[in-house]
Amino acid sequence: MINDHISNATVVPNRGSSNFVTNNFKINKYPHECINLTSLTQNGNEVRFMCIEVMKKIYGALKIEYRHYEGERYFVYGFKYDEKEWKFQSGELLLVTKDIKEIRELKKHFITIFSGDVFCEECFKQKKIDQPKNNTRYWGTRVWDGLPNRVLKELQNRLLVSIPEFSWSNVVGLDFDKPFVFFGVCTSCLDENGYNNSELFKEYNKKIDLLSHQFAAETIINGNEEIFEKYIADHVELIESGMSLIESQKKINEGIIDLLARDKDNKLCVIELKVTNDDKNIVWQAAYYQSAFHEDVRVITIAPNYSANIKDALENVPNTELKTYKLDQSGLLQINDLIEKEQCKANNNDNDESIEKNVS
Repeated sequence: MINDHISNATVVPNRGSSNFVTNNFKINKYPHECINLTSLTQNGNEVRFMCIEVMKKIYGALKIEYRHYEGERYFVYGFKYDEKEWKFQSGELLLVTKDIKEIRELKKHFITIFSGDVFCEECFKQKKIDQPKNNTRYWGTRVWDGLPNRVLKELQNRLLVSIPEFSWSNVVGLDFDKPFVFFGVCTSCLDENGYNNSELFKEYNKKIDLLSHQFAAETIINGNEEIFEKYIADHVELIESGMSLIESQKKINEGIIDLLARDKDNKLCVIELKVTNDDKNIVWQAAYYQSAFHEDVRVITIAPNYSANIKDALENVPNTELKTYKLDQSGLLQINDLIEKEQCKANNNDNDESIEKNVS
C-alpha cells in the first residue's frame, strides 16, 4: 500500500456562513411545550425571551441539524448541565422549525454546533466545549488531492458506512481544497505522542489510505487520463523503485512529455501515459521525444494494453519499454512490464503443454 498521506493536525478553514448538515442522529420525544419556541412564536417577544431564559438554566449547548429531505426543517437538540457527560448523538430534541430566525435567535444565547461542523468530541463529552474557533487544531489524515469532486463524494459515503463511529463532521473535510478526514479530537485533548500511539487512529489511517487509493485506481481504470497522470506524478515509484519525478507536462519543440523523471541510476526517463490500447500517437512520441535530449534516455510507455500494430511499432523504437497497468488483488493500481506479462503467458502455455504430455 502507498502510505504517502501522513496523518497530522489541521486547522478548519473558514467556511463563512455555510452550514454542513446530516440526518443520522437519534430523535428523542418532545419536551415540555414551554421549551418549544415554535409554539410560542405567536405569543410575542416577551414570552419568547422568558422561554430562552428558562432554557439557559437547563441546557449548556445546542446541536442544530438541518434536514432537507424532511420538510427542509431545523431540528434543535439540547444538552443539560446536570448530565455527567454529553454525547453528541443523543441530545434531547427541543425544537423543530423551518424558521431560520428562530435558529439565529438561539445562536445568540447558546453554544451551538451544526451537524457537520468540525469540533472536538472529547471537549464536548467533558462539557469543555466553547463555540468552535477557526484556530483550533484537530487530528486527522490528509487524502490524495487529485480525486475529482464526484469521487470524493463517493469516498465520503463509503467512509460513513465502513467506519460506524464516523459522522458527517469527520468527512466534511473532504470538501476542502486540501481534502482532510477529521478524527474528532483536538490537539489540546490529545498530544502528538498520544495520537501516534493510538491503535484506533492507526486503524483509521490504514482504512482511509486504502480506500482513497482504491478510489483513485478505479477512476484511472475507468479511463481518466488527467487523474492517471497526476496520480503517477505523485506516486512515480509505482513505475520503478527509486524513480523520482523531475517535471510533469514538460514542453519541448513539437509536443509535451507527460512525465520526465530519473531512475535510481540517474538516467533520464521520458514517460508517456495512455488510457486506451490503440493510441497511435504514442509511437511517434516515443521516437521523437528522446531526440529532444542530449543524453541517452529511457522511454517508458504505460497503457492498459497495446494493440498488435502499436506493440510491433513500439518494439522497433530504440530505448523504449512497454508497461501495462491494472488493479491488483487489493484494488490498487499496479504497473507491470509487458514482457513479463507475455512471458507469464508463455510459461502458462508451457505448463499446459507439459500437463497434456503427462496426461497423454
